[in-house]
Amino acid sequence: MDNVALRETLFDTLEMLKKGTIDLDKAKAINDTAQTIINCAKVEVDYMRVSGVKVTGGFVSQKPQPEKQIQTLRTTRSGVCQVESVPGGTVTTHRMRV
Repeated sequence: MDNVALRETLFDTLEMLKKGTIDLDKAKAINDTAQTIINCAKVEVDYMRVSGVKVTGGFVSQKPQPEKQIQTLRTTRSGVCQVESVPGGTVTTHRMRV
Protein backbone atom coordinates (compact mmCIF):
# COMPACT_ATOMS: atom_id res chain seq x y z
CA MET A 1 0.00 0.00 0.00
CA ASP A 2 1.42 3.38 -0.93
CA ASN A 3 0.77 6.68 0.81
CA VAL A 4 -2.06 7.62 -1.60
CA ALA A 5 -3.90 4.33 -1.01
CA LEU A 6 -3.45 4.71 2.74
CA ARG A 7 -4.88 8.22 2.66
CA GLU A 8 -7.86 7.05 0.59
CA THR A 9 -8.52 4.18 3.01
CA LEU A 10 -8.46 6.54 5.99
CA PHE A 11 -10.83 9.03 4.35
CA ASP A 12 -13.15 6.18 3.30
CA THR A 13 -13.15 4.95 6.90
CA LEU A 14 -13.97 8.46 8.12
CA GLU A 15 -16.89 8.69 5.70
CA MET A 16 -18.18 5.27 6.82
CA LEU A 17 -17.98 6.43 10.44
CA LYS A 18 -19.98 9.54 9.60
CA LYS A 19 -22.63 7.43 7.84
CA GLY A 20 -22.62 4.81 10.57
CA THR A 21 -21.80 1.99 8.13
CA ILE A 22 -18.68 0.79 9.94
CA ASP A 23 -18.24 -0.57 13.44
CA LEU A 24 -16.25 1.71 15.76
CA ASP A 25 -13.89 -1.14 16.74
CA LYS A 26 -13.16 -1.90 13.09
CA ALA A 27 -12.48 1.79 12.36
CA LYS A 28 -10.15 1.93 15.38
CA ALA A 29 -8.27 -1.15 14.11
CA ILE A 30 -7.85 0.50 10.68
CA ASN A 31 -6.62 3.69 12.36
CA ASP A 32 -4.13 1.80 14.56
CA THR A 33 -2.76 -0.10 11.57
CA ALA A 34 -2.43 3.13 9.58
CA GLN A 35 -0.54 4.73 12.47
CA THR A 36 1.90 1.79 12.50
CA ILE A 37 2.49 2.22 8.75
CA ILE A 38 3.06 5.96 9.21
CA ASN A 39 5.54 5.31 12.03
CA CYS A 40 7.46 2.92 9.76
CA ALA A 41 7.60 5.61 7.07
CA LYS A 42 8.95 8.09 9.63
CA VAL A 43 11.71 5.62 10.51
CA GLU A 44 12.60 5.34 6.79
CA VAL A 45 12.81 9.13 6.47
CA ASP A 46 14.94 9.43 9.62
CA TYR A 47 17.24 6.67 8.37
CA MET A 48 17.67 8.41 5.00
CA ARG A 49 18.33 11.75 6.71
CA VAL A 50 20.97 10.36 9.09
CA SER A 51 22.70 7.86 6.81
CA GLY A 52 22.42 9.66 3.48
CA VAL A 53 21.29 6.35 1.95
CA LYS A 54 18.18 6.50 -0.23
CA VAL A 55 15.64 3.81 0.64
CA THR A 56 13.87 2.47 -2.43
CA GLY A 57 10.87 0.19 -2.57
CA GLY A 58 9.58 1.31 0.81
CA PHE A 59 6.62 3.45 1.78
CA VAL A 60 8.39 6.63 0.76
CA SER A 61 8.65 6.31 -2.98
CA GLN A 62 10.24 8.74 -5.34
CA LYS A 63 11.18 8.75 -8.96
CA PRO A 64 14.93 8.45 -9.47
CA GLN A 65 16.45 11.82 -10.19
CA PRO A 66 18.87 12.10 -13.09
CA GLU A 67 22.37 12.74 -11.90
CA LYS A 68 23.63 16.28 -12.22
CA GLN A 69 26.82 16.79 -14.14
CA ILE A 70 29.16 19.56 -13.11
CA GLN A 71 30.17 21.54 -16.18
CA THR A 72 32.21 24.26 -14.57
CA LEU A 73 33.72 24.82 -11.14
CA ARG A 74 35.69 28.03 -10.84
CA THR A 75 36.99 30.24 -8.10
CA THR A 76 35.93 33.86 -8.08
CA ARG A 77 37.07 36.79 -5.95
CA SER A 78 34.19 36.24 -3.54
CA GLY A 79 33.95 32.44 -3.55
CA VAL A 80 33.17 29.56 -5.92
CA CYS A 81 30.86 29.37 -8.93
CA GLN A 82 29.52 25.96 -9.98
CA VAL A 83 27.45 25.26 -13.12
CA GLU A 84 25.56 21.94 -13.33
CA SER A 85 23.75 20.33 -16.26
CA VAL A 86 20.20 19.27 -15.42
CA PRO A 87 17.40 18.12 -17.70
CA GLY A 88 16.18 21.17 -19.57
CA GLY A 89 18.99 23.55 -18.68
CA THR A 90 21.65 24.41 -16.16
CA VAL A 91 21.81 25.42 -12.51
CA THR A 92 24.38 27.96 -11.39
CA THR A 93 25.33 28.01 -7.70
CA HIS A 94 27.48 30.73 -6.12
CA ARG A 95 29.08 30.00 -2.75
CA MET A 96 30.69 32.90 -0.94
CA ARG A 97 33.78 32.54 1.16
CA VAL A 98 33.26 32.81 4.88
